[in-house]
Amino acid sequence: MKDGKLLLIKEAKQKYSGMWSLPSGHIDKDENIFDAAIRETKEETGFDIKLTGLVAIHNLTHRKDGNHYISFFFGAEIIGGELSFNPKEVISVEFVEIERVLKIQENQFRGKHKDVIKKFLTGKVLPLDVIENYKMS
Repeated sequence: MKDGKLLLIKEAKQKYSGMWSLPSGHIDKDENIFDAAIRETKEETGFDIKLTGLVAIHNLTHRKDGNHYISFFFGAEIIGGELSFNPKEVISVEFVEIERVLKIQENQFRGKHKDVIKKFLTGKVLPLDVIENYKMS
C-alpha cells in the first residue's frame, strides 16, 4: 500500500501474460522466505520493502503437472528504491486504487491473488513472528 493504493504488476511471462499479480517468485537456494519476498519485490518493481505481516499461506497441487506448491503472501511497506522492472518478466508496475482493484475480474488475476488482496484489506494480517526461521544442520 502507498497513499491508499496497492502495488500490482502485470505479468509478461507467456503463461500469465497481461494478468494482474502481486510481486512474487521462487526462493533461491539457501534463501529464507522473508529474504525471497524482499528480493523478488525489488526485482519485479524496483522498490525496497519492509515486510509488515503475513497475509496468507496457500497450499496447492498444480492441476496440470501435479507439483506441490506452498505460497506465502506478505504485507509490506515501501522503504526506498525507484520504479523499475524487466520487460521480459513484467509488462507494467502500477499503484492501483483499491476501488479499481476490487472491480477487476478474478480471471484477470494470476492464481488466487485477488483473494489474498481481499484478505489483506480486511486487516486480518498476522505478525511475522508466527513463522519461525530455522537453519537445519
